[in-house]
Amino acid sequence: MFRKLLVGLNGSETSWQAFRRALALAAEQGGELWAISVEEHLPHFPATVGELEDKEERENASFTRIQGQAQELAEERNVCLYCRTVPGSAAERIVAFARQGGFDLIVVGHRGHTNP
Repeated sequence: MFRKLLVGLNGSETSWQAFRRALALAAEQGGELWAISVEEHLPHFPATVGELEDKEERENASFTRIQGQAQELAEERNVCLYCRTVPGSAAERIVAFARQGGFDLIVVGHRGHTNP
């Protein structure tokens, strides 16, 4: 039985498919669901500090919208959903977050290349 589930959510169709599966499992088993969004497309060498801040603000706004949609779906299923946005490499951050949080299951879609 899965009591604490983690799902990667970046707004791509595959991440929404993973979210819907994780949501169904959480609803079915009475589990706690967490969604993690990872900002990994920040410029490596920004021309200015402002360029980096602008890109980060756009991604944060996008993830806030995506996580808001996920919250609505979770509420419809009476599932408690917690959301986090973190910077870095998606694979590394998801695994580290899962280890730190003591998750029973990680649910992710295949690597999508669509921007949120």
